[in-house]
Amino acid sequence: MSGREKKLPREARQRTGSIHEIRHLTLEEVDLEAEYEVLQTICEVWTGKIMLVEHRATRHEVILKALHKDATSKSDFLREFHYSVFLSPHRSILTAYDVAFRADDFYVYAAEYAPFGDLACYVSNGGIGERNTKLLAPQLASALDFMHSKGLVHRNVRLDNILVFKSDLSRVKLADFDQTRPVGWRARRAEEWPPYTPPEVQTEPKGRSYTVATAHDTWQLAVVLFVCLTGALPWQRADASDARYAAFAQWRGYRALRAPQRFGEFSLRLQGLFRRLFDPRPRRRAAVTEVTRHLAHRWMARGASAAGAAELDPADATSVCYSTWSVHSCPREKNAVLGQLRALGLETVVDRDAKRLAGSLAEDDSQ
Repeated sequence: MSGREKKLPREARQRTGSIHEIRHLTLEEVDLEAEYEVLQTICEVWTGKIMLVEHRATRHEVILKALHKDATSKSDFLREFHYSVFLSPHRSILTAYDVAFRADDFYVYAAEYAPFGDLACYVSNGGIGERNTKLLAPQLASALDFMHSKGLVHRNVRLDNILVFKSDLSRVKLADFDQTRPVGWRARRAEEWPPYTPPEVQTEPKGRSYTVATAHDTWQLAVVLFVCLTGALPWQRADASDARYAAFAQWRGYRALRAPQRFGEFSLRLQGLFRRLFDPRPRRRAAVTEVTRHLAHRWMARGASAAGAAELDPADATSVCYSTWSVHSCPREKNAVLGQLRALGLETVVDRDAKRLAGSLAEDDSQ
């Protein structure tokens, strides 16, 4: 990394100062291509891009999150960077390095690389199973509880913002703090993704403000757990216009005896937990830590997997294959493409040491 970065303490160091006092930094202009070699553009959208890079001087690999100046104000960038740095000492929150700069038309900061992508890569139509869901649930609950203890709300808990550091899901980290705000903040209703939006926000007209509360994260965590256990979203939007949500609301209010589709796959204990996590009244909604109290109990009813597979329509609009988006492609799609490339005799794995050696030899030949 650069000279500025070498002076920094280790990445998990204790930060000083107040988490609610956003630092107003003077961002140095950096020639990104001169200092870093871009190994892969992981994601690129109109607001910016995420790149895996290697620092040319130290050969250290990091992620750079680059946000377009036209799409992100400097104050919003500094807020995201500030929260990312101050929260990163937690084991289950992505480590952000205390380095930010300007590069051409971008504001940029550095974070650690997640070698196994995001959680969306792992969820298929059948979910990831009870065991794996129970591995990641306490990690996410702990990360969110840590944020809530600091008076902050993530507001964007979903599959592609949960990064994987061990392929067996025993180590995941919460990422992406661009929507993070203090408890009590008046946020403006915008283009929140409906399947993850709690009813108290969903019912507000776009452009109107609402009060940020920790119950927002509880709702989104419950959606993530539901998707991990079933491979499908519980509904497309949490209001009466959605038939699946309307059926859930009736069942939750004990106005219907039969559990809605897929909720019937859960044990009675887990059904009770989801009733509390999906309470439409934010002040009565359970805290995220409620999840950890149920880890010792069975979550899926016996024979639920077979029943769920029989019910699932291949074109089900609530299937994660049709209703989630990840910055990484589906592993099945990746393998299909890689198989075709190998059949053509094309290289599909990059040996970075060999690549650097070849580059050095090419430079020597040109001199």
